[in-house]
Amino acid sequence: MNAVTLRVAAEADRELYKNMFNMYHNELGLYCGEFQDVDGNGYYDAAFTDAYFRKDPSVMPLVIECDGRNVGFAVVTVSPYCPDGFDFCLQEFFIVGYYRGKGVSRAAAEGLFSLLKGSYIAAVPVKNERALRFFRSVFSSRGGTEMPYGEEFVAFTANA
Repeated sequence: MNAVTLRVAAEADRELYKNMFNMYHNELGLYCGEFQDVDGNGYYDAAFTDAYFRKDPSVMPLVIECDGRNVGFAVVTVSPYCPDGFDFCLQEFFIVGYYRGKGVSRAAAEGLFSLLKGSYIAAVPVKNERALRFFRSVFSSRGGTEMPYGEEFVAFTANA
């Protein structure tokens, strides 16, 4: 197994986040209606990444590394950006394609649960079957639940 680590994103990671978010939003466009058009520079919405670097204590942007290489990111929020009854909301979770199916995603999720103990919720597009299988597996291994979350999402909950 490769060494998978998470670290809090620093200002120096802003460009990394911007680029990875563009890849992430490109994929989300296959499953969610809100990510269909890019701007004049080819970005879906670069303002998303700026929001994660405003030093808001309720928002934690993380970089996921595998063997020292940047391979993804996660964004975890707490109140007021987290639904009542949960300690953490896994707002975003992305691993670049090459590293999927190799245990990196699971190791990153488990690393996150080890880092931040408490109750979690994550919403996944109902049309994203691969993500549904992944989150179903990871959250159910922790005794989690699954429920509809609006028309386009499924919510997964678990305790870490």
